[in-house]
Amino acid sequence: MQATDTDTETIYEIARIRQSFIHFLTTYVYISDPPTLGQGRIKWQPWPYLIDFVRDVLQYRLLVTLKARQLGFSWVIAAYALWTAITKPYSLVLLYSIGQTEARELLRKVKFIYSQLPEDMRPELTTDNTEELSFGSLSSKIMAFPSTATAGSGFTGTLVITDENGKHPSAVENYSAFEPTINAGGQHISLSSANGIGGIGGHFHNLYTHAKSGLNGYTHRFYGALLRPGRDMAWYEQTKLAYASTPHMFYQEYPLNDDEAFTLTTGLRVFDSTALF
Repeated sequence: MQATDTDTETIYEIARIRQSFIHFLTTYVYISDPPTLGQGRIKWQPWPYLIDFVRDVLQYRLLVTLKARQLGFSWVIAAYALWTAITKPYSLVLLYSIGQTEARELLRKVKFIYSQLPEDMRPELTTDNTEELSFGSLSSKIMAFPSTATAGSGFTGTLVITDENGKHPSAVENYSAFEPTINAGGQHISLSSANGIGGIGGHFHNLYTHAKSGLNGYTHRFYGALLRPGRDMAWYEQTKLAYASTPHMFYQEYPLNDDEAFTLTTGLRVFDSTALF
């Protein structure tokens, strides 16, 4: 049967999607803003710093990113997880989040992006629940885990994403679980705010600082609080007022540089920089 113009266009677009994650993001990705903002479904915005992050994701196999909060990274990694699964047959994407609620929310973002794709560009889902999405015709799968001591054991993924890695209660155990993925040539993207207080971010801190020192093969990146459009020093100072009783929390959530992110207001380091991850 001769292909119609529509079929030809669809085939062409699918080929473009496979070749370009940036094209997928800028053309087909919609996100769902919190209901309180009243916008609902909106087009993903290609803010320059997010495009820089995307280019790093595409270039580096091992990437650790320290960031301020609410910069829009979770939607990018959700889109990248989906893009990997639907463009690379037989891929296994492992998503690690702080707890079960956060793991389900990250997978919900993946599912929302999938639901907004044109129907003829959506591969059929054969598993669709709060912990897993699988695409039977592609033999690809996305699995979401909370950071527990045994999460992900036994799986060797194509791609591992550890979101808000600094807050993972079992970060060290999780790293050990997916380390075979890294040894097999898989990709690991770790990103987080500092979460210095309490010491539970030691693994992420050392992953980042060792990358900065060129000790572990990871590429490091930092994204500060003022990058998001609409933020300026007036916004910064106003937001800081809300943290008057806990200034260390402000600096770790909205740092202007990576040193500040890991430093208390006393000037003392939150983590032991000599500790091994």
